[in-house]
Amino acid sequence: MILADGAHFSTLQEQVPAAIYLVQSLPDPVLEEVIRYGIDHQRVVFSPFEGHVERGVLAGLAIEVRVLPYINQTTLRRSGIRLKSLLLKVAKIHEP
Repeated sequence: MILADGAHFSTLQEQVPAAIYLVQSLPDPVLEEVIRYGIDHQRVVFSPFEGHVERGVLAGLAIEVRVLPYINQTTLRRSGIRLKSLLLKVAKIHEP
C-alpha cells in the first residue's frame, strides 16, 4: 500500500499492512506518525532514505563498502518484532 504525502493512517485500519516501505521522503510529522504506527502495530517500517534509521525508522540500508541491512535497535525492541539472528549478525545496528 502506498500512502501519499500527508495521508492519514485511518485507511490502514481497514487493510493492515505486513510492512511499510517508504518510496518518498516524508515531512517530519508524517514520518513520526509512520514510525509510531510501525511500533504500535508490530510492523517493519523500511526506508532507503539517509538519516531515517537514526530518526527511528526500523530498517534501511547502510551503503558502505558493502550494502548491509541497517537496523534501529531501539525501534526493534520497542516494536516487539523478532528478526532472525543471522540478519542481525550481518546488519549494521544503530543504537541511539
